[in-house]
Amino acid sequence: MKPTIKFLVVICILSISVFVGCTKKTEALPQLSSDIAKPYQEVIGTSFLYCYDSTRLLWKLKTEYSRRQLDDTSSTFISPVNLVIYDNPSNGSHETHVVSDSGSTGKTLDKFFIWGNVFIKNWDGLSIKTQSLSWNKRTHRVASDDFVEIRTKNGDVIRGKGLDATESFSSWTLRSKVSGEFPNFKNRVDKGGEF
Repeated sequence: MKPTIKFLVVICILSISVFVGCTKKTEALPQLSSDIAKPYQEVIGTSFLYCYDSTRLLWKLKTEYSRRQLDDTSSTFISPVNLVIYDNPSNGSHETHVVSDSGSTGKTLDKFFIWGNVFIKNWDGLSIKTQSLSWNKRTHRVASDDFVEIRTKNGDVIRGKGLDATESFSSWTLRSKVSGEFPNFKNRVDKGGEF
C-alpha cells in the first residue's frame, strides 16, 4: 500500500471514531426523582425484629416493610406493625398482641413508637384502641397521649385521653376526660365479683 493510501485510511478511521464518539447517546442515565441525603436499607417482604433484655425475649415484631438510614443514630420505620410483647410472671408466659399501621424504633431497640389504628389485646382479655402508643424498654412502660378506649373481659368500656400502663397492660391508668359503660355492674358488686 502506498503511504498516501495508508494516510487516507488512518484519517478515515479517525474521522469515523470521532464522529461516532461525539454523537448523542440514545440511552438516558438513571436518575432519582428526589435527592437522597444518606444511604438507607430497605426490606420489602415479611421480616422479623426481636428485642431481648439479657436472655429474656421482650418482644417480637413481624412486618412487611422496613426502612432505616445507615448511620449511628438512625431509626427504623416499619409498616405495618404486628407485635407480640412477652410478660414472664412466675406462673408462666403471657402475651400481649399489638397491631398498627406504622411504627419506628431506634437502633438500640430500647424505645418503640407506633401510630395509626393501634389495637392491643392482652392475655387477660383486655383490648385497647388508640391512635398512637410508645414503649420504653428501660421502664417497661407504655403510654399514649391520644384518646383511648379500653374494653375489659367483663364488657366494661372505659374511655379517656392519655394512657399510662405496664408493658403487659396488667395495670393501667387513663389521664383525663374519663368516662365509661359498666354493664351488670350492680349484679357483679352484689355477687362479690370483679368490677
